[in-house]
Amino acid sequence: MPSDEVDPRENPEYVTLSSAAKECGVRVQVLQELVAARALVDGVVRSRRGHIYMHVAHAPSWTQVEQLVLKLYTDQLGVVDRRVRTLETEVEAIRFDVNEAQQDLDGPLGDDLRGASLFHSYDRENAKTLHGAFAKLQTDVMKLEALKRHLTEVRGVY
Repeated sequence: MPSDEVDPRENPEYVTLSSAAKECGVRVQVLQELVAARALVDGVVRSRRGHIYMHVAHAPSWTQVEQLVLKLYTDQLGVVDRRVRTLETEVEAIRFDVNEAQQDLDGPLGDDLRGASLFHSYDRENAKTLHGAFAKLQTDVMKLEALKRHLTEVRGVY
């Protein structure tokens, strides 16, 4: 923060994220997620100690928060969909390797099949493996679940 800026802690036009959350009727974790995802940036500043403050004129309404969370949720659904397609591709590659191994019993096992084992899952030569695709899917589904919780809370549907 440049030295000519006013510290938001001492400026009555800025409120804590907790106060802004109370004003728009959502939990502070929802606003924290929106700030972290850069979906909410207008009027958001950090104090010298790193605490998030929001300009009162830029505090979102409940409807705006719902729309922002819904957009993050639908975007994340798209990410999960792409991860599932990647996983399907990896499983298909393993299926091809199994078929080849069945046809040529004396031949080497395919890289995708070998990469599906825990022993080879972190092999530097197999950067794209079933385990890698599944780990990314798990991470993205956890994020999707958090966004779904926020959306359910904002909408008041339990």
